[in-house]
Amino acid sequence: MTTILNKNRPELRNWTVERRQVLFAKLTLAVGFFALAAGMWSAYQNPANGYELSIYAETPIAFWVTLVFALFVSAGLSLHPGLSPTLRTASVGLGVMVGMALVGLPLLRGYYFFGSGDSLTHLGWVKDIIAGRLDPLEFMYPASHLVAIFIGESAGISSRQAVMLMVFVYAIVPFIFVPMCMRQFTDRLWTIPVGLFCALMLLPVNNISVHLMSHPTTQAILLLPFVLYLLFRYMRLPVADEKPWARASAWGVALAFTTVGFVFVHPQQGVSLLLLFLTISTVGLVLTRLAPDHIARNHNPLYAQTLLLGALVLYWLPRHVRATGAFEAVISRLLTGRATPGDDIAHQSTSLLQVGGSIEELFIKIFLITAVMMVFAAAFVALSMRDWQLTSANDEAFSQYIAAAAFPLGALFLLYFLSGVTRQHYRQIGLIVMLVTVLGGVAIVYGADRLTQRFSTQTVAVGIGAVLVLFVLLSVPVYFASPYIYQPTQDVSQTELQGYDFAVSHGADYRYVGIRNGPGRSFDGLYGQIGGAAEDAPLRGSQVPTEVFNRGQLAQYYGDSRYLIVTTADIAREEGLWNGLRYTADGFESLDRQPGVNLVYSNGEVRSFLIAESATESSTERARETTQRSQTVRGSHSMG
Repeated sequence: MTTILNKNRPELRNWTVERRQVLFAKLTLAVGFFALAAGMWSAYQNPANGYELSIYAETPIAFWVTLVFALFVSAGLSLHPGLSPTLRTASVGLGVMVGMALVGLPLLRGYYFFGSGDSLTHLGWVKDIIAGRLDPLEFMYPASHLVAIFIGESAGISSRQAVMLMVFVYAIVPFIFVPMCMRQFTDRLWTIPVGLFCALMLLPVNNISVHLMSHPTTQAILLLPFVLYLLFRYMRLPVADEKPWARASAWGVALAFTTVGFVFVHPQQGVSLLLLFLTISTVGLVLTRLAPDHIARNHNPLYAQTLLLGALVLYWLPRHVRATGAFEAVISRLLTGRATPGDDIAHQSTSLLQVGGSIEELFIKIFLITAVMMVFAAAFVALSMRDWQLTSANDEAFSQYIAAAAFPLGALFLLYFLSGVTRQHYRQIGLIVMLVTVLGGVAIVYGADRLTQRFSTQTVAVGIGAVLVLFVLLSVPVYFASPYIYQPTQDVSQTELQGYDFAVSHGADYRYVGIRNGPGRSFDGLYGQIGGAAEDAPLRGSQVPTEVFNRGQLAQYYGDSRYLIVTTADIAREEGLWNGLRYTADGFESLDRQPGVNLVYSNGEVRSFLIAESATESSTERARETTQRSQTVRGSHSMG
């Protein structure tokens, strides 16, 4: 009877099919959430036990399997055109949870601290601010440190844990505000899910000069989508015809306060933001003058916010030697002809070849998806300017603003690159790529919309979902440094820091030296960067020259007593990852049998050797001369 009724009433049959689809979608979504929770639980139940060379390899496979499953569920349901907005929103929420699990992996795995370089120094500065040794108003970029202190004081946790939570908070900003930025361009069906998956690629994080750890440049770049959202939201307010003093709004005030905070996160990125604001203000002014009927006339100008941002940058930067020194170094190198653009790439290329890699391979792993998104963004801008029917007038204007900003931001990148000052240009790439993420995501939405004119909506949704998931999966291995990109994971174990602390507390008043960059960063994290033990000059050591270490000439090279710190991380990095590129296995093995070198402390991860003052002056001079000649011949090549 029911079968006959359904045959005679097709609308009831369609309702039954739709109901089954909805029930299946709900069940799949629930399974996705439970699977992700199970994967996160498996990661939590398998904490890091000592130093880990690769966070990816040491994380349980169950975490990765369930994460990939949840990613496919989120993509499939959030892009499904036949589901209700509630179900699609919940599916987007699952995708956000996937992103949170990824960027929070060091927290899930119970890492004692994450970030073995700059991050330890920033942890030390947090401790200095708490102890009153460092005035935030005299500090160049205090914002992220103050956020960490606020988290620590509010939650009642240590500075170390608070810094890691601060990194996590900044890292999830793009997952929320990249889609919301894109929504200011277009409100098409797939804007939010496409925006989320573009954000999940986390393309600005290149692990060259932008790292997913405590690093103010990174925190500023990750905060940029929030600033952009406020910017676009404010510009779209329907008050452009009001008098300037009548245009004040909650959005405008929020934008002003956020830009001020952005400068305090990192002034260098504040300069880039100022260039963006200046460009938008200039382009808007020109368009309203040359084309009175252009949509830019309806946009709120950014004059007030730009003036405020410019005044703050001009006031804040000259107060800090670190900022002015970097600027002077760039200008000096360019004017004096001492600039060596490309030297760092050449050195890295040589080092990669020696460990079995290549610069081309590394570029593909880190920048392939970024390059594809740049092509999407450039194509969208070009087509929107040529084809007036492709986009709305509002979308066209916003894309023109960002495209115009690419010129001054690109010029600044070129300035950094040509000067050859460290790796500043990679930081600039990070900020530019965040803009590309937004614009490239909008391009994908419009491209998908055009494809629905030739193919079914369901077919396009499946295709777009597959491509986005593929892009995310190719990007996830670059979230954190790992052997995949010829770098060690920035793990700092509890045993390692305890070993440093014990060695310092129970050692004599000698200088410390270490592998590569020496033990200075660990001392910063333990004692602070200012005052206390951190200012005790004998503690400040440097790296051991590679030739001295590899030839077993420590006692002959150093003319006075000092301590050599060797960690499990050093050995894993130098032997396991870089195959003795600089510090060889023979050098490590010889430590136990070198005359004048004695093991005085070991806790399993940290060994402290006393290099006794037993060498004669002549042998010391000969060792140093040999080292200097070898360094002159070989040059300096470094990984990481």
